[in-house]
This record gives sequence, structure tokens and C-alpha cells, in this order.
Amino acid sequence: MAHTSAKAKLMSNRKSVIDLEIARATYLISATRSQSKNKALLEQELRAVRLELKEKREYRIATLKEALQVATAVGLDKPSPAIFANDPSKGRSQQNFDTKNVPLFLLGSEALKEQIKVLEGRRQDDHEDERVSEIVRDLDILNGTPEGEAVRVRGDAIPLDATYLNNIRRLKLLKQIDAGEPTFQLLEVEQPPSPGDYSDVGNMLWNILRGFLLGLIAAVVIALGALALQASLPRPSRPA
Repeated sequence: MAHTSAKAKLMSNRKSVIDLEIARATYLISATRSQSKNKALLEQELRAVRLELKEKREYRIATLKEALQVATAVGLDKPSPAIFANDPSKGRSQQNFDTKNVPLFLLGSEALKEQIKVLEGRRQDDHEDERVSEIVRDLDILNGTPEGEAVRVRGDAIPLDATYLNNIRRLKLLKQIDAGEPTFQLLEVEQPPSPGDYSDVGNMLWNILRGFLLGLIAAVVIALGALALQASLPRPSRPA
């Protein structure tokens, strides 16, 4: 009866371990896929924004070079007075630098050359769009969250290979059809020692103790025999 109860408890523990393993593997797979998907989308958006900024910079350089050709052709080195406008809202005459509503060549060849030099020497345009910093921050958060670290650590600790995942799928199917205990082993489960194991240990200890007692008795018998033999021998006579 006790053996049947221990076996039933062992089967219940095994089933609990299998259920836990299925839930953990399902969570890890889902979390890993979700994290990978979000990361891939953010990286794709980051590449698209940076490519757009690069194209805008290249277009700006091409526009400035055309304006430089015009300014060189007309001999305009310094900014033209036409780019300065009066601001009547101030109540007095005030000069404002305005380049939005006038041709770029009026900036003069010197200013145009400097702008072209700066733009051509630029290696990235992240500061031109705040969306870049937002995406980078989201990626840093995604890569540094405790959940993400836990997924990576557990993913390394648990063998999420093809065989393991296949066993998980088989376990789910067996649970759905209530097929009972699986014939394959998903993981090693420590089993409590059976009463027979304890009896073996007891027998071994008894044999050791019995050998020790027999050896002690033999030693006593040999010692007593030696004393008796020594007492029976004639003592040598002393010279007069």
C-alpha cells in the first residue's frame, strides 16, 4: 500500500514537472519571438529614417552646388543685400537674415562652399530628426530590460533545440488526448530511494560490523592462545 502511494506521488510529481516545463518553454518561445519581432521592426524603422535623412542631405548638397555655379557665374562672393528684409512688426527698421524666400545663389559663393563642405564631411544625420533618438532609446530599453535578460539567460540554460521542442509538442498532444504517461523522457527527474535501497544499505552496514566483530574475536583468540602457549613452556633454570 505504501509502495503504491509512493508511486502515485512520484507520478504526480513527474506530471507537475512536465506541466511546468511545457509552460516555461511556451513562455520562452513566445517572449523570444515577440522580443525579436519588436527589435526587428525598430531596426528596420531606424534604417529607413537614416536612409531618408541621408537622401535629404544629398539633395541639399546637389541644390547648393547648383546655387554655387550660379553665384560663381555672376561673380557673387558675399551674401547679397536682397536676402536681408525689414521687419515692420518691430515698429522700426530691422534687418533679418532670410534664406527661405530668396534664391540660394544670393548667399554668395563663399557661404555656399562652406555649407557644402560641412554637409559632405558629415557621417551621420541622426540629430536632424528626433525620431532617431527615440528609436535608439527604445532599442536600448528592449535590449536591457530584466525580461529580456531573463529570456536570454533561460534560453541558454534550457536546450531549445529541435529535439526538445519536438518533445514539447508531443507532450501537448498526449495531454490533449489524455494518453497517459509518455514513453520518452523530456528531462531527468530525481526519484526518492525505495525501501529496498534502504535495506541494501542496512545489509552492507551489518556485513561491515560483522566482519569487524569477527576480526576482533579472532585477534582475542590468537592473543589468548599465545599467552597460554607461553605459560606452558618450561622456564630456563638459573645457574647456581
